[in-house]
Amino acid sequence: MDSRLPEIEQTSHTLASSLKVQGKEFDYKDYSRWMNEQLTLRISSLAVSLLGNPTYKRPTEWRYGDKKHLVVHVGGKWQGWFHDFETGERGDALQLVKNKTGYTGKALSEWVKSFIGHAPNQSPKELSSWKPIIPVPKEVLPPDIEGNKYLNYMLKDGNKEVARYAYCDEQGRLKGYVFRFERPNPDDPGGKNLKITPPLAYCQNEKGFKAWRWQGFFGDQKTAYGLEKLAQDPSKPVLVVEGEKKADAAQKMLPEYHLLSWIGGAGNVGKTNWDCLAGREVILWPDHDEPGVRCMECLKTILRAAQCISVKIVQLPKDTPKGWDLADAWPEGWNQTTLDNLIKDSV
Repeated sequence: MDSRLPEIEQTSHTLASSLKVQGKEFDYKDYSRWMNEQLTLRISSLAVSLLGNPTYKRPTEWRYGDKKHLVVHVGGKWQGWFHDFETGERGDALQLVKNKTGYTGKALSEWVKSFIGHAPNQSPKELSSWKPIIPVPKEVLPPDIEGNKYLNYMLKDGNKEVARYAYCDEQGRLKGYVFRFERPNPDDPGGKNLKITPPLAYCQNEKGFKAWRWQGFFGDQKTAYGLEKLAQDPSKPVLVVEGEKKADAAQKMLPEYHLLSWIGGAGNVGKTNWDCLAGREVILWPDHDEPGVRCMECLKTILRAAQCISVKIVQLPKDTPKGWDLADAWPEGWNQTTLDNLIKDSV
């Protein structure tokens, strides 16, 4: 028997009881594995919560520190792992929490359960039994984040809801939401806010109970944000940007296009099903940084394989502010004609 059993059994009494009822002995390794799996699924939000905004982003990894010495893998086959090249420390998502919080045992378990939205008196087995209901029934009321004790933990540490993005199927039926929470960065007063963007699904468990829950609603088949627009006017060309916020902002400026995006940022562009764009003319608008350009070049390859009529990428001027995107204020001297010309000259 694991020497840590007494300590961890106190922290996870509900889980232990559940397993013993089934004639199984509580297994600390299984519990740790479950915690790590849940953290890995939320690695981008976890990295922001523990480390703040990254110094440098690549599609599958974020780097921190002036020397970019700390790497957190947010996508790819190493998703969830980190490596600190200064200290030599490395490990999985759970180890990152241990290192940055100093927690072990009960404190560690409680921190992880709070972060992932683990409801009181509910074992990991019960938690995993919650399955998304897709599409969300029309009679279901919109989620009340502040008034729901199983959801409002996302408002801890000063987080505020600034947006919620509805993901729908081709017929416009709701599949779930992606929320955007922000809070001031204590290490950069007056700078960019820290953000987390968790998905919210309407679920049902084995006992038939239904509720909104902080978990993904796609399964293995992620679909584009704005998918429902395509059926509204098949003749319109499509403009794809990185992020729901930018898609909504650009839709107002460029109504002659269907604005689409995807969930999870640059590292997840290849995990979305883009077959919906077969037979379409598509323009890709990257953020003005290396990860943004590389991400759209990757998407261009994917869309060509999906048999789009044409796929072009907007080439931003070299003097465009670093990191600029379509949700930001226009650079000095830009106007609507500037945007139109950039799209016209895309290659």
